[in-house]
Amino acid sequence: MYKQLMFALLIVAAAPLQAAPRVVVSVPPLHSLVTALMEGVAAPELLLRNEEEMRAPKLQRAQMRLVLQADLLLWAGPELETALATALAQTPAAQRQAMMLSHHLPLLAALPDSPLAAHGAHHHADGIARDPRFWLDPRLAAVAVHHLTPHLVRLDPDNTERYLDNEIRLLARLRQAEDELRSNLAPLAGHTVRLGADAAPYFYHRFGLEAAEPVRQAGLTSVATGCTVDGRDVLGDSLPAGSDLYFRLLERQAAPLLTCLPARYAAVAL
Repeated sequence: MYKQLMFALLIVAAAPLQAAPRVVVSVPPLHSLVTALMEGVAAPELLLRNEEEMRAPKLQRAQMRLVLQADLLLWAGPELETALATALAQTPAAQRQAMMLSHHLPLLAALPDSPLAAHGAHHHADGIARDPRFWLDPRLAAVAVHHLTPHLVRLDPDNTERYLDNEIRLLARLRQAEDELRSNLAPLAGHTVRLGADAAPYFYHRFGLEAAEPVRQAGLTSVATGCTVDGRDVLGDSLPAGSDLYFRLLERQAAPLLTCLPARYAAVAL
């Protein structure tokens, strides 16, 4: 009996642990959030590192290999990652592993002069082009994180507790970031912000600023009736990849707006 018990224990001890899932994420801000969610389990892989790769006509061979090897592929949507959308349409096996994080989120309409307005309308039944860069709204980012966690748990039940603990910490950090940004930007609530043609309106919408007609000049100009913001840095691709990238990207969105604050507020906010 003792020998049988020891033999059974040896078999259990020798059984390999289930490998952590191979998760591939399309763009840096989403990769940053997933990195925080998977902390202590595995590091997700980043597919598209910058704007140039995101807008390339097709995926590179190494990128396609990542897509095919993924247990879970997370992306924003076909309006943005056109080459990835084409690759998934041509590869049903990879499409089955893909999860569009913008799905079921209340996406804002693309700005009139944005490239998304010209190419994204056919993806929606109402014919209105949507902007899938929802991550610039920390509250929508929190909804996406909350929606993703059960998928990771189903894929990797051995690490359920870790995913749930990470989700709690990440959601708390997102709430804190939103509260701090709201406090700093409160004096600008209701003011007009003129955005560059390729800007995403989510950040400004969340914090009560009115987005006006896009402008074509680059950079930031403080004007009497509001702010002019280029707003093209939506990926944070010059920032180091990792769980802090997302929050540093939010700070970058706020920085030019804070220069528009009246002098009596600016010292406090900065």
